[in-house]
Amino acid sequence: HAFPLVQRGYAVTGVDRSQQMLMRAQSKAARLALEPAPVFSHGDVRDLDLQETFDAVAMMFAVLGYQTTNRDLAATLTAVRRHLRPAGIVVADFWYGPAVLSQRPGDRVHEHQQQHGRVLRLVQSTLDAMSHTVEVRYHVLQVDGTDVLANAREVHTMRFLFPQELSYFAAQADLELIHLCPFLRLGEEPDERTWNVSAVMRACGE
Repeated sequence: HAFPLVQRGYAVTGVDRSQQMLMRAQSKAARLALEPAPVFSHGDVRDLDLQETFDAVAMMFAVLGYQTTNRDLAATLTAVRRHLRPAGIVVADFWYGPAVLSQRPGDRVHEHQQQHGRVLRLVQSTLDAMSHTVEVRYHVLQVDGTDVLANAREVHTMRFLFPQELSYFAAQADLELIHLCPFLRLGEEPDERTWNVSAVMRACGE
């Protein structure tokens, strides 16, 4: 997201806790010769302190959803508030609790054809309603005929959130939840069919 924002004239600072991903971002930014060049910093969103403030914070691809404990969620929102100027805006996306409980996570198979062979992504999910989490297990295979060329496995534990829950944690961090909508569709309301939602929060204070 840093690159299109810079191309629209914004000064951007990006943060990631993966040094490898930061190196890739810096390499790509250099290839694109972006001006002003985005700044990339290494850090963990739960205790980040860049010693500066911004007009807006964007947390995309379910950053909030990876905060699976109340302590981590509170710490993340506190860190966000620390970096916002008065009336600054936070935009984040997450899994919407009413939809997760209504639709229930399931197993899925995705297939992508390539010039030589195909890529299969197998997904198995387990819901833990008490902890508001879903364990998502990915198995990705690159196959050509009966030959498996590569395979990888990952496990992601994702938290789903409810409006009052997020509003409470935001308020504890001196943030106000001002809008919820289906992912990036500002004029609509989420419902029990809306798995991914966007939240807009605003820093309290003058």
